[in-house]
Amino acid sequence: MSEEKNMMENTVDINDVSANPVVEEVDPNILSVNLMCGMTLDFDAASMDWGDIYSRINEIDDNIMTFKSMVNDIIRPVDISEDDRNNRAETIFASGYEFLKNSGIDNISYDVRPNITIIEKALLVCMDNILILEALIHHARIVATMNVDTSSLIDSMIDRLTDSVDLDGVVKDAVDFAKQNPMNLDESDEETDDVEVDA
Repeated sequence: MSEEKNMMENTVDINDVSANPVVEEVDPNILSVNLMCGMTLDFDAASMDWGDIYSRINEIDDNIMTFKSMVNDIIRPVDISEDDRNNRAETIFASGYEFLKNSGIDNISYDVRPNITIIEKALLVCMDNILILEALIHHARIVATMNVDTSSLIDSMIDRLTDSVDLDGVVKDAVDFAKQNPMNLDESDEETDDVEVDA
């Protein structure tokens, strides 16, 4: 009986919003990247040349692959001594940290705990570089998508649909528009010339 009384005294007001998580407002002009070392980098997205970054996506992708291969060079080899692995990690950490500094990021510490090993620091700096570069590519693609002027395509589609339902023509307009405004959002190079629509 006392247990039942205790349960009744601890009722919860379902209309009480004080326990709800606070949703922080996101600033669209700030690009935040949470790093593996525990820091969060905030980039001033409004001041960055996203067109230039977008045009260099292939180069940035190559850098990402380089850092991935560095991680592989530290982790995978089984036929090297611990001294060789540590020396390799030292070189990789220096390269990764220098890359951050050359990108204007020089306030990051990788001494995240006492006695952290050089191998751990090298892995962290490589992963942080990968996170930063992937965030830049992702944001550049979003900006490029937002900047595409689709008004001519929409006008053409509306004209065709109001004059007569010409689905073949609508699809042709869309394919032509896509060819003239490539987004490079898909890695595949599939041809779109063979699109057919049954009216």
